[in-house]
Amino acid sequence: EVPGLAAMRDGELWIDNAAPPLIKKLDELPIPARHLLPQQSYFENNPERLIYMFTTRGCPFKCIFCQKELTGRGFRVRSTEAIVDELEFLIKTYDPGVMLFVDEIVCLVAASHPCAKKGMTTEDYMRAAHVVPMPYSISQRGVIDSVLASMRINRDERVAVQSFTAAPYLLQGTDLVFTTTRHFAQFYAQLLPLAIIPSPIAFPPMRFYQLWHERNHHSTGHRWLRRLLSDCGRRIVPPAA
Repeated sequence: EVPGLAAMRDGELWIDNAAPPLIKKLDELPIPARHLLPQQSYFENNPERLIYMFTTRGCPFKCIFCQKELTGRGFRVRSTEAIVDELEFLIKTYDPGVMLFVDEIVCLVAASHPCAKKGMTTEDYMRAAHVVPMPYSISQRGVIDSVLASMRINRDERVAVQSFTAAPYLLQGTDLVFTTTRHFAQFYAQLLPLAIIPSPIAFPPMRFYQLWHERNHHSTGHRWLRRLLSDCGRRIVPPAA
């Protein structure tokens, strides 16, 4: 009576129930019960600690060579909230190797900046002139820009730089502010007369991942590099505030 169930007996098809209707609302499905599987055993043969997750089912295209009996031709997607919830669960539970490390977002300014000693308020942040990186895509926003847009905060983007590494050198002797991660800021604060200020905006932590094309997935050299980066990421100690 189970929809979609099929079974063989003595070499012949014994049960062949009709397929169930497609599940249209994928968010109604629970997170897969990975805890029922020997996940650690998989990691022993998977040193990169890769974990797969589905974000869609079906396909909007009609390629004649494709077999879609399992997921159907109707294209369905999970909500962004459901995908993020599962990602956060996987990160906290299994520590997958594709994430290198998590960093705090701070403000980097000149040591002579008026806020360097007294700290910065939200009003100070909104009035300040900012150094910002050039957008890598017209249609995509980074974490910082996305958060500011969600809070309807418009900052004065006075200077745009093509490279992140150019921004710290422009801060010296000015009132410019560069919003970046603490590890990045810490490096340049030790190199140049700069100061790190806690951000008055409640930005979420910045997560750094390593991503690669599937054609390099089994490459010996590429796997060595990915493993090296994962090991380095695990050894990173959060710098002192």
